Amino acid sequence: MVHRTAEHVEEADRERFREVVERELLSLHEGNFARYRVSPSEFARWQVV
Repeated sequence: MVHRTAEHVEEADRERFREVVERELLSLHEGNFARYRVSPSEFARWQVV
């Protein structure tokens, strides 16, 4: 999903986009994952990685 979205970001902004997405993914926790429409089962699978 992020890859498809990144394709619609101007090339000059893609690196910053990637940085923001990475930071947000790394900051996910049990108190905020639903904000990003991540299901509890998806979040549990991501925690394993």
